[in-house]
Amino acid sequence: MCIATYLSVRDFEEFAYLGILLNAKNYIRTELDTRINNANRVYFALLLILKSQIIPRYVKIRIYKH
Repeated sequence: MCIATYLSVRDFEEFAYLGILLNAKNYIRTELDTRINNANRVYFALLLILKSQIIPRYVKIRIYKH
């Protein structure tokens, strides 16, 4: 039997469940900040690739849409 079945949300300050950050006070701001930070990381990681003139446009579009 899983030990997590005996614990409630109040036992944790915050945790990720199915990709969503949950916390005991149910604040959504923490989740939004996390998503914005993740999007910024991905954007700046791909910035050099998307600005490159060597890589064809169709490849950049496939990367962007994925």
